[in-house]
Amino acid sequence: STMKVKVLTVDEREVVRLGFESMIAQSSLCTPAGSCSTPHEVLWLAISAPGAFDVALLGLQTSINHTPVVGQLIELGVRIVLFRITSDPEFQRRAMGTGISAVVDPRTTSAELEMVLHGAVGAGAGKISAVPTAGAVQLSPRQREVLELYAMGEPAKRVATITGLSRNTVRDYLDRVRAKYALDGRPILTRVDFYHRAVEDGVLPPFSAAAPG
Repeated sequence: STMKVKVLTVDEREVVRLGFESMIAQSSLCTPAGSCSTPHEVLWLAISAPGAFDVALLGLQTSINHTPVVGQLIELGVRIVLFRITSDPEFQRRAMGTGISAVVDPRTTSAELEMVLHGAVGAGAGKISAVPTAGAVQLSPRQREVLELYAMGEPAKRVATITGLSRNTVRDYLDRVRAKYALDGRPILTRVDFYHRAVEDGVLPPFSAAAPG
């Protein structure tokens, strides 16, 4: 069975910490490892109790308020996933260039978030480039097949018929593809993004079909 990733929630707002802990407690990939109000507490925990957590889910404002300490955490090799209130791809690229493992925002579903948190441990601290490279995202043959069809404009129901998969399985594959690209710094927020990512990584040749509207 898959080893659950221990997630430490870090935010100065108690309601945010409780919300994330509740969500993580229901995850099949992650388990809550407690919570902290500030990165200073995370630093103390990382030094005094190695292995107490695998990844820290850190609120953006809390990070800004304690930037030097966040830098120390990254230097120690702590995996950090940053939660941002608003979506800003340019900010995401800059943040990941500093060693942040991934950046998520309110558009991220709970399923995507748990996969990003789980994937951050395998990626390691600072291992994700701020400038994505072609072919960086590793997809299974089935994920690649589903991405190709969906990116060409086929609806999920039609993709299920062509591949012989159930519609729920197709949607699960699409969620996994989204999570992998989010972790790689190239989030998929719209249907057109699926097309662009497929072209970028060679799943579809450039201009092979009109980008879906």
